[in-house]
Amino acid sequence: MILRCLHAVRRFIPHYPTLCQDAVSRRSLVTIPELWYSARVSARGLSMSLWPFSVSPWDFSQPNASWNAEMQDVYDRYNALCEVNVEETEKRPWRKLPSYNRSLKYVTGGVYLSKIIQSKARLFTRNIKEHGAAFEYVVFMNKQEKRCVCVFQAGHLLEGPPGHVHGGAIATMIDTVTGTLAGYLVGPVMTANLNINYRSPVPLGSVVVLHSALDRIEGKKIFVTCRMTSTDESKLHTEATAHIEVIPCKICGDKSSGVHYGVITCEGCKGFFRRSQSSSVQYSCSRQSNCLIDRASRNRCQSCRLKKCVAQGMSRDAVKFGRMSKRQRDSLFAEVERHQQQQQQQQCLQASQTEPEPLPAYRPSKEPRGRSTHLIQPLVPTFPYTLDSDLNCSSEVHPYQGSATGEAQAAALAYRSSQRGGESSSFSTLRGFDSRRSTPEAILSIPGNEMGLRAFDTEGLFCPYPTSTHIEELCASIFRSHRETSQYRAEELQALRWKIFGREEVHAYQNKSMDEMWQHCAVRLTDAVQYVVEFAKRIPGFRQLGQNDQIALLKSGSMEVVLVRMSRIFNTENSTVFFDGKFAGPELFKSLACGDFIASVFDFAHSLCALRLTEQQVALFSALVLINADRPCLEDRDRVLRVRKDVELALSHILHRDNQESLLHKLYQKMTLLKSLCTLHMEKLRWFRQYYPLTVHSLFPPLYKELFVSDTDMHTMVTL
Repeated sequence: MILRCLHAVRRFIPHYPTLCQDAVSRRSLVTIPELWYSARVSARGLSMSLWPFSVSPWDFSQPNASWNAEMQDVYDRYNALCEVNVEETEKRPWRKLPSYNRSLKYVTGGVYLSKIIQSKARLFTRNIKEHGAAFEYVVFMNKQEKRCVCVFQAGHLLEGPPGHVHGGAIATMIDTVTGTLAGYLVGPVMTANLNINYRSPVPLGSVVVLHSALDRIEGKKIFVTCRMTSTDESKLHTEATAHIEVIPCKICGDKSSGVHYGVITCEGCKGFFRRSQSSSVQYSCSRQSNCLIDRASRNRCQSCRLKKCVAQGMSRDAVKFGRMSKRQRDSLFAEVERHQQQQQQQQCLQASQTEPEPLPAYRPSKEPRGRSTHLIQPLVPTFPYTLDSDLNCSSEVHPYQGSATGEAQAAALAYRSSQRGGESSSFSTLRGFDSRRSTPEAILSIPGNEMGLRAFDTEGLFCPYPTSTHIEELCASIFRSHRETSQYRAEELQALRWKIFGREEVHAYQNKSMDEMWQHCAVRLTDAVQYVVEFAKRIPGFRQLGQNDQIALLKSGSMEVVLVRMSRIFNTENSTVFFDGKFAGPELFKSLACGDFIASVFDFAHSLCALRLTEQQVALFSALVLINADRPCLEDRDRVLRVRKDVELALSHILHRDNQESLLHKLYQKMTLLKSLCTLHMEKLRWFRQYYPLTVHSLFPPLYKELFVSDTDMHTMVTL
C-alpha cells in the first residue's frame, strides 16, 4: 500500500525530477530497505527523504554554461593533470575536489532557495541557484606537494566597487581555499587568524587563480599561504597567510574528525558514544565518578567517559546537517583560544623549570641598511637560495646546550660576555663583508662566539650515545642557525613568485658578453657562499674543528649547500628561479655558454623540490652535505666524522618523527648528484678560464677564486 501511495504522488508531480536535475536519479521503484532508511532519515529533518528516488548531492565543480572561455581553458588544463591513462601504473598527484552545498538541509544544491534568501546569502559559496551569479570555482588538490589551486570566476552578486569584486568575497574565497587545503591534509580545522593584503582590484567577471600551499605545521597549528593572481600569474591581486588550528576532540583532546552527535569529537569517542546508546549497556565507576578523561586514560573508565560526553552535549537528538551556527562557531573560537593559552602556560612552566638562567634574545644590528656601504646585496645568485629575514625573527635564540647544568651556565656566561661589547654580532659583521675582498681565512677569523658558540666547546656534547634530548636540541640549534642566516621568509618569497622577467629583460641578459655574465654570476654566487659560511659557523661542533679542516669543508661543500638552498626559491610551476629580484628561466643564462650545466642545475632543483622538504629538513640536509668526512685535505677526519654522525642522527630523528623515513635514501642519492654538478661547474670554470684568464684574475671576487680556482691555476693566470 505504501508503494502505491508513493507512485500516486509521482503521477501528480511529474515535474519533480526536473527540479532536482542531475541530483536525482529517475528510478520508479523502491525496495523495503531503502524505504526504511528514508523513514529513519526523515526523523532527522530531511524533508525529501520519503521520495522514492536515491538523492545524490549536486556537484558544483562541474563546468556549466556561465563559464567563460578563460575559465574553461584553465579548468581543462588542470583537469588534464587529474586524468589517468590506462597505460599509467601510478596515479597522478592532482585531484579535482567535488563541491557541494552543505549550508542547507536540502541536498539538491539550493534549488529551493527563493530570490530573497539568495540576496541575503551571498557569502555562502554554493547557495545560489543561478549559474554564474556568484561563486564559480573549482579546487584542484595536490596532496603530494601539499598545495592546491583554485580557479575562480566572480558573478554579478559579488560586486563591491563598481565593476569590481567585493573584498569580502575575495576573503571568503581565500578562507575557503586555505581551509580546504588544511582540512584535506590534517582533518577538521578552524581558521584562527587570516592576514590579507589586497594588491590590486579584481574586475567583475574575470577569472583568477588562487595558489595555496602549506608553509609549516607546528604541533596543532597549521600555517598556510595563499595568493590570488591572474591566470598567467603576471598580476598579483591578493596575498594572504592563514593560521589554522586543528580542533581537538572535546572529550579526550585527541585529533578530531568532525561533528558527531552534536559535538566535535574524534573517531574513538564517536564510536564509544554510539555503542553506549544500546539499551543493554550500563557503566559504573569505582572511583567516585571523578576520573580524568584524556587521550591516555579515556579507555580506563567508561562511566566517566560517557558522563563527559553527555556533559559536553553529545546526543542522538543533536545530530545536525549543514553549516555550524554562529553560537557553535563562537564556542569553537573560545575553545581554540583557551587551548592556545593552556599551551603557552605549559611552555612557560617548562621553560622556567628547565632553564634557570634564560639567555637573552639575539638582536641583529639596528643600523639602517641604507647607511652602510658594506652591506651584502640581497641574495639572488645564479644558484639562489631562499633566506628568512633575520629582522623579522621574534623568537628567542638560545645556544645549543649540554645536559649538565654547569655546561648551560658556562654557555650563558659566554653569551653574556660576548654581548658586553655592544650590539655588534657575527651576523652584523658578516653584513660588513665585501664579497669581492673576502677569503675563507678572513671569514673564519670572525669571532663566531659572539653568537653563543662557546656553548659548543664542551666535548661531551658529541657523546657516542646521545640522548633524545641532545638530538632535539641539536635539531633546534641547526634549524635556528639556518633561519638566522637567511634573508627572506617564505611569505615574502610567495609574494614575489609573480615577478617574472619580461621578454625584453631576458634579451638584455642574453646580449651581455660572456665574460660580463660570468663575472655577474660569480659575484652573486660569492654572496650566497658567504651566507653558507655563516651557517657553517653556527653548526654545533663546526667551530671546534681545526681551521684547516673548516676551510677544506667549505671549499669542497659550499657550492653543494648553495645548490640545496636554491630549491627554496625555485618555482616548480614554471621552472624559474629567483635571480636579480625576479624569477628567471634557464634561457636568461644563455650568454654563459653553459647550457648543459644550467639545465642540470634546474633539473636538480626541480627534483629536490618534488621531495617537499620542510624548513627543518632543508637545514639538517644542508648541514649533512657540508659536514662530510670524505672531503679531501682533512687533517682530523675522526673529529669531522663525530660531528657528521650527530647531524645524521638529527636528520634521521626528524624524518622518523614526520613519518618520512623513506626520504633518507633519496637524500643520499641527491648528494651524489650534487657532487657531479660541482664537478661540472669546475669543468666549465676551467674552460672559461682558458679564454678569459684576465677576467678571472682581476674581476672575479677573491673568495670565489679561493674556493674554486686552485693555486696552480692562479699562478698560471698571474704569469699570463
